Amino acid sequence: MLVQPTQPEVFASQPEPAARRLGDTVADLQEETQQRARLAHQALDEFVREKVGPNGRSEPSSADTLSKLEPADAQKLWALQDYAAKTREGLYRGFESLDGLRHELEKPLNERRAGQGAV
Repeated sequence: MLVQPTQPEVFASQPEPAARRLGDTVADLQEETQQRARLAHQALDEFVREKVGPNGRSEPSSADTLSKLEPADAQKLWALQDYAAKTREGLYRGFESLDGLRHELEKPLNERRAGQGAV
């Protein structure tokens, strides 16, 4: 059996609501969520390199790293880490949504196949 990476329903002229949501979720992940996560991690990396040095990124929250920072910089580091973690989680949730929507799209197809096999 041939496995399709994308369901044909996604490309229909009048796609089902689940297919439309799948396309919207993919677009959001590609155009916004992924970009936000990338920028958040770049900002974190640049801040750590600037304030701690090139070796600080491996453990930016270690006690040794934090002791090198002024209190305001330590607070900024925590904020950058928190935002980077939240954007990464948003990306993971987006992929989980894709899995659920794909399952929703495949369910009727699998039911039709099961009905054809029972005949």
